Amino acid sequence: KLRGIRPGYEGFVAVADALLLNGEAEAAVQEYRKALGLAPASVRGQVGLATAYARLGQREPATQHLLAAIRLDPANPQHYQTLSRLYEEMGRLDLAIVAQRDGVAAASGAPAATRAAMVDQLAALYERAEMRREAEQERRRAKASHLAGTGRRIHRQRLDFDDLQDHSTRITWDFLRDAGRAGESLHQIG
Repeated sequence: KLRGIRPGYEGFVAVADALLLNGEAEAAVQEYRKALGLAPASVRGQVGLATAYARLGQREPATQHLLAAIRLDPANPQHYQTLSRLYEEMGRLDLAIVAQRDGVAAASGAPAATRAAMVDQLAALYERAEMRREAEQERRRAKASHLAGTGRRIHRQRLDFDDLQDHSTRITWDFLRDAGRAGESLHQIG
């Protein structure tokens, strides 16, 4: 199946992606490392390697590669969200909050639904850290973002992204301005 793939950066990444999807994270690490040897400034390679390390339970190298991806692509809020989840899994709520807060800042130009979801996640992190006042401030901010620009009808926004737990996840947010509520549903794809 992979015979037609040409050698070089794209080939190494394609093989690594396939190995990761097949549950072969150790082999994927080797292929991503080869790809990054040829193109160290590759965001895709950094995120892929972070994902492979995380699947192996190697949190430290995973965080280092996510931080490299953020340095290369600082305007992408998805990297911050993934880093925040990883820090939370490591028991570092302080770093998870900082990463999520940076992600909210990076999402300033994103659709209102994306910003609202990120702010809501930040509020949840504050809650878990028993920082109730900050959590309430973020919840108010999330509610304001939920209502911003949605109009009187249901507005649907989709965002596809790679994440550490599921290689492809689709999130769909539905907002109904009149009710003042937001619903969120996760759909696996692929």
